Amino acid sequence: MKRTLSVAKKEIKHILRDPRRLYLSFVIPLMMLLIFGYAIKFDVKNILIGFCNYDNGSFGQRLIERISGNDIFQISEVTSDFNKLKEGIEKGNVEIGVVIPPTFTKKIKRNQTSKLQIIIDGSNPTVARLGTSYLGSIIMNIYKGQIGYSFKTIKIIPKILYNIKLESTNFVVPGLIAVIMTMISCLLTALTIVGEWEKGTMEMLLTTPVKSREVIIGKLLPYIAIAFIDCLVILFVGLFNT
Repeated sequence: MKRTLSVAKKEIKHILRDPRRLYLSFVIPLMMLLIFGYAIKFDVKNILIGFCNYDNGSFGQRLIERISGNDIFQISEVTSDFNKLKEGIEKGNVEIGVVIPPTFTKKIKRNQTSKLQIIIDGSNPTVARLGTSYLGSIIMNIYKGQIGYSFKTIKIIPKILYNIKLESTNFVVPGLIAVIMTMISCLLTALTIVGEWEKGTMEMLLTTPVKSREVIIGKLLPYIAIAFIDCLVILFVGLFNT
């Protein structure tokens, strides 16, 4: 045990004297935290949506007003000409198009099923999939109990646990702990041992009474300690930004 600790102390001195190892041990994990945790976002917001409204009644206008007040969608086109909506999708100004039929309000007032045509730009699968799901949920909430028999008999009450705001940071940052633990403790230890062989100091180390497993454990311990420090920093940053 004493020989293992001696190797660990020697490795700590090497780390403190080598700026490159300090950079790999502390700066790279912080960069990974900022890039993967906060710079790269998987949240879908400000989806460009356009409407082709053929309905002169109140329910079609209510649909547009309710969606305009939602932070997930950003209305980029409201027209009564389908060709303009199609042109907006082709130019990339509209990601999801909604066609409201002329009989939309009339059928709702008669308690009949009214259909909405949704045109989706599939070039971005994430936006297309999640945007369609969000739009369907909003429409159900607006006209719950008014469109179709099923809305009267089924009451949907969504409840989100653990990640109420559905922010990708809340599940990306904890996952970085495993990545950083692997990178720091295993990768840097391997680079250190390779460096010992390249410098020719490993042969000198093996001529001492220190056993090979004690060398490995002694070189691994400092990087495990650094990895735990990095993980504590990540947890602190994650809690601070929650």
